[in-house]
Amino acid sequence: MRTTAPLTPVPVSVLLVDPQEICRRGIACTLDDDPAVDVVGQTGTVSQAHQLVELLRPNVVVLDSRLPDGCGVELCRRLRRTAPTGIELLVGSLTDRESAVPRLITDGMTNRQIGEVLLLSEKTAKNYISGVLAELGVQRRTQAAVLGSDARELLAVGR
Repeated sequence: MRTTAPLTPVPVSVLLVDPQEICRRGIACTLDDDPAVDVVGQTGTVSQAHQLVELLRPNVVVLDSRLPDGCGVELCRRLRRTAPTGIELLVGSLTDRESAVPRLITDGMTNRQIGEVLLLSEKTAKNYISGVLAELGVQRRTQAAVLGSDARELLAVGR
């Protein structure tokens, strides 16, 4: 009888783009603990991000909205046009209710307002939003807003 080794899933490759090295290192250290994630590169500029995306072909790019040589929002838009599969990975695991969070953040709603829409207390809404941001692989509401803005059609569908 022949036995086969269990299949190991291929990790999701991630490129980190943040002007602050300490932030990139912190995110990388956090992600290094997860065997399903492989941080393949880090940079702090738009120009290097373009080069690394072409070279490394990451599945996901986690970026800050403010970069020293350009706008992270515009970088996200350009990357979505050239490599749209990186963003399905980000929203594919969200439930319909969770997918509302980036849309509501994009609309400029506060935690209290999001809680009212989702029928949650403000404190519960804050915890819920934190969980969704973590699932999206972002740390800041502005990063979620960028995703919500650029992937609005995907988020409206839910998957």
